Amino acid sequence: MKKAIYVLAAVALMCAVSSCGAKNELPRSASSKNMTLCEDAVCLEFDEQVMNESEVVLKSKSPDSGKEITDRKLIRTSNVNIQVEKFDGIDNKVNSLVNKYNGYISSSTNGEYNCYYEIRIPQGKFDEVLTSIGDFGKIVSKSINARDVTEEYYDTQARLETKKILREKYQGYLKQAKDVKELLEVEKQLNNVQYEIDRAEGRMKYLDNQINYSTITINFTLPNNTSSSTGFIKPDMKEKFLDFASAILNFFAGLLMFICYLIVFGVPILAIAAVLFWLLFGKIGLLRKLFNKLKK
Repeated sequence: MKKAIYVLAAVALMCAVSSCGAKNELPRSASSKNMTLCEDAVCLEFDEQVMNESEVVLKSKSPDSGKEITDRKLIRTSNVNIQVEKFDGIDNKVNSLVNKYNGYISSSTNGEYNCYYEIRIPQGKFDEVLTSIGDFGKIVSKSINARDVTEEYYDTQARLETKKILREKYQGYLKQAKDVKELLEVEKQLNNVQYEIDRAEGRMKYLDNQINYSTITINFTLPNNTSSSTGFIKPDMKEKFLDFASAILNFFAGLLMFICYLIVFGVPILAIAAVLFWLLFGKIGLLRKLFNKLKK
């Protein structure tokens, strides 16, 4: 009798365990159902696991998640105007500077009266480079700007990771598609997610570049009244006087040449004109006599 009771108790215990296991497996089997078909169109139902994973990633990476952010993401820029005595050697100095700090020149313009350089410097060397630039000449003006992109950076990073999770899910859905209609719908959603991933990755690369390398714009100018790009030239009074005297001599030489031309060509012309007047209208008056005969 005792044995029968023990057997019945063991059977009851096994039934209880198996029923509990079935209850525990039910949500798992339900969550494994990743897509269902509606009567008229293909409908993708995101299971709770995908949404929960997305929320966890966003909350863990978001700057507003309550965690103190020690690694601020700053884009630092500076604009410096420097006055120098001459432009000779400026290009070599700027190249030496960027090479020393493992930077590079992103753009430059060299003119007769000003030189412009835009350099990119590792953000950790930003302040040190600004101090070194002061050795080039007299700093006329300097501005520094720091743009905080911490929120955008971590938000973009979190969304990128979330989209990658969704991509993996869609790739799983793609393998489970039962017909062409489901396959096309999943591929469409997968392409949309991939497009958003590409955009997020491009934005992350841009932010990383702007954060890791600070931009410094240097504009070199010469002092006022500088007459040469190589530097300031003091006026030579002797040379100026000689130029003035040469101008006066050239003026009188031109005037004398004009008088000579007038004498050489003007006098004969006047003489010819006088003779013609004397023949036609003077004492001889040939033209006058012709008119008188025609009147008669």
